Amino acid sequence: MLESSLIAARAYEEALVKTVFEPWAKRAVEIANPLSGEVVLDLACGTGIGLRLMSSLVGKLGKIISVDNDPAMISVAKELFADIDDDHKARVEWYDCGAEALILSPNQLDLCTLLQGPNFLKDPKKVLRDVLVALKPGGRVVGSAWAGIEENKGHFAIASALEKLGYQPALKPFSLGSPDTLRDVFMSSGFAIEKFYTEQKIISFNSVKEFVSGVAAGAPATRHAISQLDPNTYEKFFEMVEELLSKYSSTNGVSLPTQAHIVVAVSKV
Repeated sequence: MLESSLIAARAYEEALVKTVFEPWAKRAVEIANPLSGEVVLDLACGTGIGLRLMSSLVGKLGKIISVDNDPAMISVAKELFADIDDDHKARVEWYDCGAEALILSPNQLDLCTLLQGPNFLKDPKKVLRDVLVALKPGGRVVGSAWAGIEENKGHFAIASALEKLGYQPALKPFSLGSPDTLRDVFMSSGFAIEKFYTEQKIISFNSVKEFVSGVAAGAPATRHAISQLDPNTYEKFFEMVEELLSKYSSTNGVSLPTQAHIVVAVSKV
């Protein structure tokens, strides 16, 4: 495993999970309502925020299967989970592979979570069809995905600045931003939509610089786009982002509107 990948995974956890992803993960887990003793599949688990939120809920009688195709993300997730001092931690199975390669048994799962993850699957419909077979009667899937990038003001500013400078922005994290598109991914995989939420949260950083630096250091997709900029171009890029986000800035920092969808899906049968 490359040291640079571990550095990026740790930066992602420190700079973005605690500020951007954790509030949304808490909301999705609240909706999912994992119960004591349940078996949970956490796909595209990243550095394990879903696992850490759900562990005490399913307890030592339950199990969480954590899957991510980035070995560095799994490595950091293991480190963070090992640091939890809790006698009632869930049992955990770890898989550093693509979700498409995971072999699941029928009637194995009570719950599958995809926290800001459906858009990162190479073949989301195949994965969801496999999950459908693996769910126990009454099992459910809870997935969350960012709404359109224009509704996520910080990333929209970054993407706009990159585009104006002639660079391709990273749009994959927002590729399921349309509610109809997200619904279709689940429904065409054999699921019925039980609940669908579109919600907004304000995410705060101490400064625009802190936000942009965090994205540049740790965001799985966007950091690669930003890394193409030479120092002079980066300075222009940052000035553009700062100007675009000026309406959200104050002496107390920057407060960025974010929007995401959360879907609860169950078997049609």
